[in-house]
Amino acid sequence: MRFRLGRPRRRSGSLGNLLLETVPPLFHVTLTSLLTYLFLSLRPDDHYLRLVGLFLLFQMLANWVMFWLNQATVSVSPKNFPAYIHRYPSLTHSRAHGGEQPTELHVAPEFERHLWRECESCDLHVPKRTHHCGHCRRCIFVLDHHCYFLGACVGRHNLRFFLVFCWYAALGSALGLFNVFEALTFYRDPYSREAAYYVLPYTVVMYLMDQAAAFEMLYVALLNFGAGACLACLYLLVVGFYSAYIGKTPHESGKRPKPEQLIYRWDDPELEVGCWGHLGEVFGPYGWLHFLVPIVPFEGPPPVVGYRRIITYNNDYILDGTVFTSEVDLDFQPS
Repeated sequence: MRFRLGRPRRRSGSLGNLLLETVPPLFHVTLTSLLTYLFLSLRPDDHYLRLVGLFLLFQMLANWVMFWLNQATVSVSPKNFPAYIHRYPSLTHSRAHGGEQPTELHVAPEFERHLWRECESCDLHVPKRTHHCGHCRRCIFVLDHHCYFLGACVGRHNLRFFLVFCWYAALGSALGLFNVFEALTFYRDPYSREAAYYVLPYTVVMYLMDQAAAFEMLYVALLNFGAGACLACLYLLVVGFYSAYIGKTPHESGKRPKPEQLIYRWDDPELEVGCWGHLGEVFGPYGWLHFLVPIVPFEGPPPVVGYRRIITYNNDYILDGTVFTSEVDLDFQPS
């Protein structure tokens, strides 16, 4: 097996990438702020609905913060790569025992090497189910997709917060849409020919012809974009739950991941966890509590680390800091 040293390749900061990384989050914040403002200003006496709206807004913001604080980025370990190291006498013994004795072998070398792949962009050895994101310029474990509107990648470690965010964003958008639609009914009858005024391009043309007011165009814009946001959140929620349920993402192959690739699990890594077990990998124990409060006193998916790439020889069979000249020699080592 050959391993190459390469310089990390990063995507250049072009104007298109800069717009993709800044415009969608700003649009998201603006849309949420306007819908919230109109909802609170148009219902000054409905205290119950105002509390519901504030609760939904709090859940959205809190889960967005938790989404950012729990990114699925693969961190860099300061330790040696456990599958192999340089073939030099000073490195043939594990540092875990002060270099006095070899580290005890736990698994076969072929199994160990099968769990890792190389990322030339990050210059790392990363777990098998890791993918590199050109926008974040980092390796993400079990990458689902890069969310432009939240400004970060959706991976194994923050998928639960993304799904909860989508749920409350869909509810908040629906509540804001109901409020804006109800306000528009005082000016345009939605069950007559005036229903065309509820479509933004038509309203813009009417505004340019002095047939519609400026505030009406703003309301229609919020209505149209809010409906798109609501449908998009529902779609991402369904797709995200389905991906978590079956245990694979769009970035992974159509085949079901092999058992040795699913090493970050809540049970024995040698056993199949099933569909409900895959949801447990994403949400952790008592994961349904995330839909009530964004912070729960239970552990989520364990952290994932990568290792700096190093040079080795084709005939090296090295595991846990111990070097062997052939794979046959491993059969005589303690396990």
